[in-house]
Amino acid sequence: YHQTSIWQGNTTARKITQDGNSTFKPDFLWGKNRDNSGYSFRLFDAVRGDSKLLQLGGTSGLDAESTDTNGQTDFEVDGFDIGNGVHLNDSGDNIVGWQWLAGNGTSTPSGGSVSSTVSVNQAAGFSIVSWTGTGANATVAHGLGATPQVVIVKNRSVSSGWYVGHASAGFNYELRLDE
Repeated sequence: YHQTSIWQGNTTARKITQDGNSTFKPDFLWGKNRDNSGYSFRLFDAVRGDSKLLQLGGTSGLDAESTDTNGQTDFEVDGFDIGNGVHLNDSGDNIVGWQWLAGNGTSTPSGGSVSSTVSVNQAAGFSIVSWTGTGANATVAHGLGATPQVVIVKNRSVSSGWYVGHASAGFNYELRLDE
């Protein structure tokens, strides 16, 4: 359900192929240029769609969602495609990409007070969830079939922080991933 790929950038759009003990089409990519600490972590997922970027850390880590056609451009059956952008493909730089398998498709589960779209892997206990907030308290269906132990939330429409809830702290408290 997870693969780590390491490559050296060459500023040429290309495919990054998983080389671990198994391969799968990832639904979530968390990438980082390991040679440039000023570059943010780059997060892409199949629920929002190819090239839809969220950032964590660096100088832009709280930005709203954007489109990055030079970052991840396509999820493949055994890896992913990247463009020629410096964050994930700077010439000579060492890059890492952590990949997770969710459901390789989306669904709209029932049970929440707001509609959500998910890609879920119950066996791995992992789901990617997208919904539109209303400004009021809500419940969001995640498709896991059990209460999640960790929840990470990012408002994609505005520049704001990354909020984390954890079962051991209780979900009435918030932690910040970006602090």
